[in-house]
Amino acid sequence: MKIKKKRYYNSNIAVDVFYNPKIDIADFKKAAVCISGFPDFVGINPLTQLLVGSNVLVFQPHMAGTFDSGYSFNPEGAIRTFIALNDLINNANGSDMPSADIIKMPWNIDSVLLTGHSFGGFFVLRFFNLIENIEKILFTSSVLHYAERFGCLEIGPEQYEKVSNQYPFTYRLADISEWMGMWEGKDKLPLTPLGRVRDVIIIYGENDKYFNIELVKQNLIELVKSYIISDNIEIKIVKEVGHPLIELLDNSMSQDSIKKLVL
Repeated sequence: MKIKKKRYYNSNIAVDVFYNPKIDIADFKKAAVCISGFPDFVGINPLTQLLVGSNVLVFQPHMAGTFDSGYSFNPEGAIRTFIALNDLINNANGSDMPSADIIKMPWNIDSVLLTGHSFGGFFVLRFFNLIENIEKILFTSSVLHYAERFGCLEIGPEQYEKVSNQYPFTYRLADISEWMGMWEGKDKLPLTPLGRVRDVIIIYGENDKYFNIELVKQNLIELVKSYIISDNIEIKIVKEVGHPLIELLDNSMSQDSIKKLVL
């Protein structure tokens, strides 16, 4: 299917918006926010295609300190990104150019699905409450915490250094000290959950080389519950696939789970 793309800005955060051109952008009531991994690219991907095909208005931000957004890539920048997203989506405040005056956007959204792929899930888990009207959350191949007991096999500081060396202009990384131990898995869980959503679906491939899937199955729901109150938190393990979205979503179980989330 054809997908139309527009780019908007709020507070120097660039956000690409994807939708079915057969539907007027003003007629959408449901939206999805897609937070990408680290490193990753901005643009159409298998999840975007699936969501647009389900007649959802899709917002994909350039995280602060990446691509065409301002600021630095650090926790404060991630918070800026989520606040800007909330203003753009729920208050319909945005502009066509970074320095242009803020105007009202042509939509009125009443329900939001928030998704995080790979390291994008790290941000979603910690900052989902900064976006209003989040009804559902989808984690795909998500790094939710770097403590060993939660199943992540990637070494955070090594990944940070690798991205810094390979993508010095795409990712304008703050000093690793600004992450206050998050990359080392030392950040403490919140004393009380940050907010409530209706449904949380967590999807991993059984052959994902970045995770110990047995530890994921044992401990991840309790981790998510420490941040999110929800009556329905599910982990789905997809057989014979790995980490990338293109593998994870080339599966009827994954596709059906996501389509149910956007109903």
